[in-house]
Amino acid sequence: MTTEIDRAVEAFLAERPPGEAAAASRPELSPLAQELNTLWWREVEKIFVRVIRDGSDRAVLSPDERLLVDHGVLDWRLVPGGDKNKSVFLKELYASGRPNQYFFSEWILQRYRLFLLYGGMSGVEGEGISTTRLIRDLRGRLYTRLMRLFKNLPGFSQQSLDLFLNGRIDETLDAMNYRLKEKPDDRLAEQRRQIAEVRNRMIARARERARTPEDLALFDALRQVDREAVEKRVSKHLATDEAASRAVSTEERDGWIQGELKFVKQVLWLGLPGSGLARTCSVLLTDQPRIVKSDLDGTLALAEQCDPMLPEAASIMIAPYAGGGFYMWDHDTLVVPLIPTRDPDQAVLQSLSNYRILLDKFHDNGRFKKEYETALEGGDDFGTSFAREYRAWVTGVGKGFKGALDPERFACFRDRIGPQAAILYAPRGWVGRTPKEQDEIVRAAKVKVGSGEARFEDFYRLAIVAYHEHQPIQATQHLQSA
Repeated sequence: MTTEIDRAVEAFLAERPPGEAAAASRPELSPLAQELNTLWWREVEKIFVRVIRDGSDRAVLSPDERLLVDHGVLDWRLVPGGDKNKSVFLKELYASGRPNQYFFSEWILQRYRLFLLYGGMSGVEGEGISTTRLIRDLRGRLYTRLMRLFKNLPGFSQQSLDLFLNGRIDETLDAMNYRLKEKPDDRLAEQRRQIAEVRNRMIARARERARTPEDLALFDALRQVDREAVEKRVSKHLATDEAASRAVSTEERDGWIQGELKFVKQVLWLGLPGSGLARTCSVLLTDQPRIVKSDLDGTLALAEQCDPMLPEAASIMIAPYAGGGFYMWDHDTLVVPLIPTRDPDQAVLQSLSNYRILLDKFHDNGRFKKEYETALEGGDDFGTSFAREYRAWVTGVGKGFKGALDPERFACFRDRIGPQAAILYAPRGWVGRTPKEQDEIVRAAKVKVGSGEARFEDFYRLAIVAYHEHQPIQATQHLQSA
């Protein structure tokens, strides 16, 4: 604890009467709270700079550091009740959740690990170091034809897209494959898995934009090339490829963490379009209920049923601030507050509605916005009214209360947001399959049926296919078997 922090804490406590929890309860507390917030960000930067300077991709924070970073505990004197509930706080932080759910420090460190992976690749396209020259040329032609679908992908920087489109990610994976065949290495295998996961998600995100059979056929062709690449013998030139071994300098690591923290700080201070945020305080000054990972699951599951065409975001972050939820496009992250100003489900749905608005803006040139405003003949600001009605659609209509929306709005959401019998009769994970992928899945399901090993999911897939092929009797039979 620094002297500067100690003085700021004492000044704040002198102005806040005992038992008064909220910093916003009196205007004169706001400048003092913002001074604490400035000091908190300074401490957060110190922690992360120290942690990442060891160069490890397995950097972790201590429990006390996580309390400061993730829960905003700058000083226990500021927290109503003091540190008597410290064990409860820690239990909240270390509780498990979905793989893509993070508190602030977990999210930063996950992004740091990806930064190290990108930083370990040269931005210069290699010569003769791909699996084979033919494979590299085939991929290059496909990437050129698909390039428009990779523009402004949510969650991917221009650097990462360039590394993918110029073949460096593929070459890095090839180099890692060669080394792992020569000598097993658990750490290298984990790095290879992470890079492959990034590549797969990048392709999946681009495929979501495919609107024509020709585009889907190109993704089928890319998948076939990838299969052939696995089967081909790896070139020995990969043994010395620097793409898999370049070290990221201390200066690069420091610059990255400072830039990343500066971005998040600006977002929480200035807000983002549709976020409703401005001048938030990350220091914990209240004993109001906090969001934990388990609070997210029920609302997310209900939203998946009510809005099945909405792609899953890469990450969901619980950030230390009070307010509502929003979506960060550049980071492909749904952000929800540690301290929600409304119920936790409202914060989650606000972030999802913000996500859908941005997808419509950047992917579909505002087509849904135009249809929405035309169908409802104007009214409130689109962002405000859509967020309100999206919450009603999920938490009202989604739970069986059709009257949560008036007839016109219900029809609008039913026809444009909800499950569509004509184009979708399946969970979100089945959406966006290419024709060849669908054929392979159906063939596999039929094999299982023939061998007596079929499960519910196999019969259900076959029922969907039969339904779309206008075979209602077969569809019904498959559903009965399921």
